[in-house]
Amino acid sequence: MADSKMNRKPNFTTEENIMLVELFEQHKSVLQGKFSTALSNQDKNLAWNKISMAINAQNPAVKREPAEVKKKWKNLVMNAKKEASTDRKSRTKTGGGPPEKPVSAVSQLICDMHEDSPSFVGLSGVDSFIGKV
Repeated sequence: MADSKMNRKPNFTTEENIMLVELFEQHKSVLQGKFSTALSNQDKNLAWNKISMAINAQNPAVKREPAEVKKKWKNLVMNAKKEASTDRKSRTKTGGGPPEKPVSAVSQLICDMHEDSPSFVGLSGVDSFIGKV
């Protein structure tokens, strides 16, 4: 029974996270590009392979698969959106109390990379009328 138990890999280090963000930015046109005759899923998989190989070269003790690196990227983006949203909300609050936790360095890098993306900053000039009559 002990043989069937999977061992966890160590968490990504901050250095690996920063490297992942920098490598993603280098391959951004491929990884975020739309599929066409010039860009295929094979091109995207190749880019993720290159990123995982670079991360593995930095930390050879832990072998990261491209699927793990891709999942980590999605989690980093999700957390960056959450932290950015919380930060925006806390800036409009009034009153006392302890300050909110600041945005992490990795999340700040991701937010800077996506500063023009509506998924991070919202749609400009559009008000939400949800729940208002």
